[in-house]
Amino acid sequence: MKHQPPPFLLLIIFTLVLIASLSSETLAIPPLNYGEGDAGTIRNPYLIDNLANLRWLSETPEVWGMTNGMRNKQYFRQTADIDAIETVEWNNGRGFFPIGRSIYNTQMEILYLVFHSEYDGDNYTISNLYAYPNELDSPFLDLHSHVYGLFGYLWETSIQNIGLEHINYQIHTDRIGQNSTGSALAGFVYHSTIMNCYVTGGIFIFTEPQSEPGMSFLTSGLANIVSGGSIQNSYSTVKITVFGNPPSSFLGGLVLMLLGSSITNSYYYGELSSDSLAPKNSLVISASEKSTIENCYFVCNTQEYDYAVASSLYQSEILYSFWDQEVSNMHYPVEIVTDSIITCSLGYKTAAMKQISSYLHWDFANIWNINPEINNGYPFLRNLPLPTLREYEPHSPDILQNSLVNFPNPFNPSTLISFIITAPTSVQINIYNIKGQKIRALLNTDLAIGKHEVQWNGENDHGQLVGSGIYLYNIQTNKNTAVKKMVLMK
Repeated sequence: MKHQPPPFLLLIIFTLVLIASLSSETLAIPPLNYGEGDAGTIRNPYLIDNLANLRWLSETPEVWGMTNGMRNKQYFRQTADIDAIETVEWNNGRGFFPIGRSIYNTQMEILYLVFHSEYDGDNYTISNLYAYPNELDSPFLDLHSHVYGLFGYLWETSIQNIGLEHINYQIHTDRIGQNSTGSALAGFVYHSTIMNCYVTGGIFIFTEPQSEPGMSFLTSGLANIVSGGSIQNSYSTVKITVFGNPPSSFLGGLVLMLLGSSITNSYYYGELSSDSLAPKNSLVISASEKSTIENCYFVCNTQEYDYAVASSLYQSEILYSFWDQEVSNMHYPVEIVTDSIITCSLGYKTAAMKQISSYLHWDFANIWNINPEINNGYPFLRNLPLPTLREYEPHSPDILQNSLVNFPNPFNPSTLISFIITAPTSVQINIYNIKGQKIRALLNTDLAIGKHEVQWNGENDHGQLVGSGIYLYNIQTNKNTAVKKMVLMK
């Protein structure tokens, strides 16, 4: 029998949820040094001290951006750890808007607001960042859904010394022929550097079963496309999960595509999984052209990968890079190799992956370290903190949190509650009044993967119409619980 919390606890929870829902969001506030004459320079960078400053950074492209060839390079430095859990409610439920993104102007033309500035996290973290399809989502021109995490488009810049912990990015595609892309830290990295960064958490993608051939999901654990840039001394433990059996999915543990770029002294320790009938997964990247992968390693607890390092390699090099062959069950580094060099890069059994002697030409004095009690015995970077053990435990929601909505809201006399299930699960939906008293058991059944809807006609369990006011609907699945507010207005 499923354990149910006592009524008084439910009352406390719902009261807190209601207070939070009625309170205003954190507003964008400029840094304290914004008004200083030399603020934003390399000598006096803008200080990002809290969530309000981070929102200001996200929503003020005129400070950091490059539009139509006009450059305005600024410098930013984070000065404290920032908890971004509130972002789940930002922008009408679409979450955090990435720094550097595309938008529509009044003529419905796409403008690319490129981040052309420097960001130094100063070894602080941003935790619990939520992001949903948050750009190019106009009903008129939308051909793609994009979820880029902290940064979207980077140009001639550097992102360094920042940790994103416990991210939760969710993509839902229900339009036929729509492609979706997602990345944990940055979307497009042009002539830029990502250095001393790490990401933990999950990216969860769901597609409707009717998606047509040719549609793809393009997702990575660190950055999507790196062109003329580099990733150095960084890692990702992000779990990427694709539900709903899309025609194809291209997943990369670190990067989706590497073009004239390099990845050095970095690793991926996570999980990639897809329901696609034609997956194209690789532990590091999907494709590499005129690029170098050097002194990297990769561990994944799944059996679904195609190739260890890349799906295709063109005029590129893989040097002294290794993967756990025993865990990932892969024997070959690359599917298609053209004019490329693979030097001392191979799969080891788990025991060998935890021995310094296995890593030829690696710097264990200054860059890497290894300890059987740390990082499950695998190598780790000396300059970066490690995630907690729970980051390695497979976990994914069985309901997409941002999919839970009711329409209309406010409503009279009825409203339709809709949500998306990503794994078969039991589902309960209960309606509560403002006092936390349950007035209607609306649903209690097992549901399959997909989008579901249930109507509430404003009646209680006795068939009586309830009065105007604020009501809460609570959905419980095998893994998750969510509460939302609705208003009955007669």
